[in-house]
Amino acid sequence: MGGVGSVTLGLEGDWPEDARVSVEMGVGALEVRIPADLGVRIHRESFLASIDADGFERSGRTYLSRNWEDAGRRIDLEITAALGDIDVVWVP
Repeated sequence: MGGVGSVTLGLEGDWPEDARVSVEMGVGALEVRIPADLGVRIHRESFLASIDADGFERSGRTYLSRNWEDAGRRIDLEITAALGDIDVVWVP
């Protein structure tokens, strides 16, 4: 991914095993849709990008979902952003 604009990244669906996802964006907005039963660790590298991640514990540039330890499936999400907004949304 990249450039300017708005993007929705849906992580819904069947994840048979743990995964690593990498997102690169220039300027814009990113909405990440995460199933409630998925454990997620987000590592953010950004210049002037903000992140709204309810249900996560933050430690520096890393955000860990509260269900990380108990989740049957996990995703490591690496986001590199220059400028913009990142919204993390839990979906049933």
